[in-house]
Amino acid sequence: MADLGKMNDWLGTIPSPQTRKNYRNGIRRFEEFYQKPVESLLELSDTELGHIIEKFYSHLKQNHPQNTCRNLVNCPIQYLKYFGKNPKYKKSLGIYTTTLTTRDHLLTVYEVREMWKIASLEEKVMMKTWMLGLRISDCTKLEWRQLDFKPSEEPQELIITTGKENITAHVFIDPEFQKLLAKQIPVLKKRQQVSLPV
Repeated sequence: MADLGKMNDWLGTIPSPQTRKNYRNGIRRFEEFYQKPVESLLELSDTELGHIIEKFYSHLKQNHPQNTCRNLVNCPIQYLKYFGKNPKYKKSLGIYTTTLTTRDHLLTVYEVREMWKIASLEEKVMMKTWMLGLRISDCTKLEWRQLDFKPSEEPQELIITTGKENITAHVFIDPEFQKLLAKQIPVLKKRQQVSLPV
């Protein structure tokens, strides 16, 4: 079982609750494999750590797809890096390689255009929002008040603080998107009007 003090110290630096949850799960899986608490690694050299990371990765590869292996192995690596360790594992193993799965489908321009033709107003707003270049988690936090401006023929700048990196992102709302928003936002305003009991 991991030392909770060290674990909480490390996880306390990670803003995302989902990432903290994933890291806890990854450390638990590592400790099941290693049969020792993760903090016992801190006594080893970077070369020794690299060998253990390689063995953990090879162990996972026997039963899991590459993307799962990458995510799980990343957990002890990030833990070690936080405490000043730098495991020397073989880069040729491709631990951080990402592979497309059968569930992944990269949309073509033709497919997006066909979707656009049959999309409702709300769906078009959603499509335009995903095309801003933000993470989905940041898109879902946008509020209509941030997009409630008078349409113009010039792009409108939207400044937001991203969740994962905590940096300021500058995105631009093109004139076509502005016109869609001018139609959609009044609908959203109506939905927020709640009649209070007299």
